[in-house]
Amino acid sequence: MSNFFNKKIYLETVDSTNTYLKKNDFPDKTLAYSFNQTNGKGRNNKVWNGTSGKNLALSVLLKPAFTVHNPLWFVAACSIALVKYLETLGIKKSCASEAE
Repeated sequence: MSNFFNKKIYLETVDSTNTYLKKNDFPDKTLAYSFNQTNGKGRNNKVWNGTSGKNLALSVLLKPAFTVHNPLWFVAACSIALVKYLETLGIKKSCASEAE
C-alpha cells in the first residue's frame, strides 16, 4: 500500500483536507493529511473537529475508472481497507469509550 498513493501532501495547518483536495487539480490517489485541521467537515455537512497535534485528519482523492453505484458502500469499503492497513503498521483503533 505504500506505493498506492500517486501524491502525498502534508499540511501543517489546513481548514479542511477535503476542501483542499477539491480546490486543487490533483491526480487520482492523492492523499492530503494534517494534524491541525481547523474547519473540517464530515458527511452531510457535519462538523469534524479535532485537537491540534492529537488527531490525524486525512482525505484521499479517488477518481475511479468505474461507476460507483453506491457511494456509501464504496466509502465503507475504502475505510475498512485503510483501518486494516494502519493495523499492519501497528496503529490500533483508539476511542474515548475504551479509554474510560
